[in-house]
Amino acid sequence: MKPWIEEALHIAESGRVLDAFSAVHDAMQSDPGPYTPGEISAIAKIFLVADQPGLSRMLLERLPRDQWTDEHHSLYDASGETEAPPAKETPPAEKGLPGARPVAATGRIPGAPLRIAMISASDSGGAGTAAWRLHRGLLGHGVESRMYVMDKRRDDENVLVLPPAPKGDSVVDALPSDPQRYLWRATTARWEQTMAAHPDRPGGLEAFTDPLSYSRVDLVRGIREADVVSFHWIAGVVDYPTLHNVLAGKPSVWTLHDLNAFTGGCHYAAGCEKFRDRCGSCPQLGSSDENDFSRRSWDTKKELYDKISLTVVTPSDWLRREAESSSLFRPFPVHVIPNPHPLDLFHPRDREAERQRIGVEREERMVLFGADSVGNHRKGFLHLTEALSELDRKLDARQRLALVTFGRKVPEISLPERFRIVHLGSLADEETIAGVYSAADLFVLPSLEDNLPNTVAESLACGTPVVSFSIGGIPEMVDHLKTGYLAKPFDIADLAEGIQWVLAQLPEQSDEIRTECRDVAVKKYSQATQAGLYLELFRSLLSEA
Repeated sequence: MKPWIEEALHIAESGRVLDAFSAVHDAMQSDPGPYTPGEISAIAKIFLVADQPGLSRMLLERLPRDQWTDEHHSLYDASGETEAPPAKETPPAEKGLPGARPVAATGRIPGAPLRIAMISASDSGGAGTAAWRLHRGLLGHGVESRMYVMDKRRDDENVLVLPPAPKGDSVVDALPSDPQRYLWRATTARWEQTMAAHPDRPGGLEAFTDPLSYSRVDLVRGIREADVVSFHWIAGVVDYPTLHNVLAGKPSVWTLHDLNAFTGGCHYAAGCEKFRDRCGSCPQLGSSDENDFSRRSWDTKKELYDKISLTVVTPSDWLRREAESSSLFRPFPVHVIPNPHPLDLFHPRDREAERQRIGVEREERMVLFGADSVGNHRKGFLHLTEALSELDRKLDARQRLALVTFGRKVPEISLPERFRIVHLGSLADEETIAGVYSAADLFVLPSLEDNLPNTVAESLACGTPVVSFSIGGIPEMVDHLKTGYLAKPFDIADLAEGIQWVLAQLPEQSDEIRTECRDVAVKKYSQATQAGLYLELFRSLLSEA
């Protein structure tokens, strides 16, 4: 047996259960396995005594059934779902958030501001930022909005951190902060272990997630006291086997930011359509087993959805169609409300001043690419570099271009001599990001799959046209040959043609195009307007409850 497992067992036997749990998770990050049947039993025991039955169950499921012993079966049975106690008619006045109060048996205090609990993995990144902007928009409407996350990055007192799942069914308070982000790091380590357990998994894919969590949102006081629960990107944040305790008790709205809610673990399907029926033998796991990890995760989700009534929101009509075509979400009503954006921050700025700030010369044309991770294959950065190489053969020999990027994990690239490359790295300040958009002649996002990218809306809001493949929700954002160019999906030559088309409009048509881009953003993505649409939906659900 691995020494760190033996050490963790000794720690647990001495009564220091949480220390043992912490030691196991720290070790599993550097040693993802594989583990022997005996080692899996030992780790599963530690998970059980640490009151993490879902983790114990998921770990045991990784062991082929023909290797199971009686002990594995006993541990698996002990890891089964337990029923939460029935809710009290009138919860006692317990310590909670500033302004929190006991909830009457009716669930609402007449005349009181609406209380919204927004749940998201993070308050940053694409989906997390979209959720946080909605949260801020609701506060602007006088709503008591609180956001509950595992990965807190913003200095916002109304964003709280989900605590570890308590022993038993005790109600707990959210935390004001968690600088170490312990639960989130443990969660991503668990996903990495799952992916490492599938050696035939193709490269270049994003995280494959599971339906379990180290937290219990149904036992967090502020969420229990809310009038409406608003879910967003919640992989790793909610525990599906116990989530019905929240969803069955009050109006709940789930805003989808990708496909994960109705798949067996992927967030974008990469052409696979098994989620329309039932996941299994998952191509993103490199699996040929019908009863693989994706099938078991899909079944866990179905068990939850069969128990609840749910209202779904998608930011794009494309994602609405995908949700309605899935076997899991087909029964639920779906509304389309685009993500809100702070247009007071994202607006056209002094282009020349912004170009000087980032070091782009007056005679250069600036092509901009940005994503949370530049190296994310799905965002298509390498397709952009191929298109620029294609474009090099068509441009005037004197034309100079600067390729500017923002985001982390920039891959090494080589471009023709005329292209100067400027990597700005990760940018957190939205004023700075808006300045970079304003400096650009065009923004290129050749995503292979995408919903309603924040970066496209932000670029348009700053008056900068967008070139992209005509995929996902992007055709709902970009008006072809008016606010940018929609290239044929995955056609490098047409992507290059789109970049050349925008450059050809400069400088004669640039003011007209920039005005059109800004007008589209104001019409579609105003933070106050979109938050108002959500508020109308929340109130209508409460009136029906």
